[in-house]
Amino acid sequence: MSGTSGSITERLPIRHGAIVGAGGWIVGIVVSYALAQAAGVSGSAVLGVSVLDLSIVFYFMLHLWPLVLAPGTDMATAALMFTPIAVAILMVGGYRVASHADNAESGFRNGATATVGYFVLAVLSLLFALGSVTQFLFQQATGRTIVVVLFTGVLVPVVFGGLGGAIADWRSD
Repeated sequence: MSGTSGSITERLPIRHGAIVGAGGWIVGIVVSYALAQAAGVSGSAVLGVSVLDLSIVFYFMLHLWPLVLAPGTDMATAALMFTPIAVAILMVGGYRVASHADNAESGFRNGATATVGYFVLAVLSLLFALGSVTQFLFQQATGRTIVVVLFTGVLVPVVFGGLGGAIADWRSD
């Protein structure tokens, strides 16, 4: 640790990171919803679920495709094609948090604080989807719930939010 004192909440922009992370998750769901609408996907045509439910599952898939989709399938190809959306959202969020931080202790750590809001909304979205999407569809799409939450809500935002923060820190030097 560098010689900084105070609690972690005083040293890192956790509140700002949480807001940016939550906003990033919402933007991701909105983009997924818009893509579904543009592709003419009708939720009722797919197991009688809403387009919003499918958008949530699809947004999870953008994070999880290496874990749950067989390479070469149409769904894997679509998820791989749109994965840069989730990556870009997180990197921009991390960049934004780190570049507006009062304390530039570490760009990576500041950017990774976006995980807080991203994680909370990932869990809430998961609960929403489990309540409205059939268990079969969701289990097929995501596999084990704990892996889904940790990978989507923690690992991916820490890595890409942190990278965005590191870029902000690097650019400010």
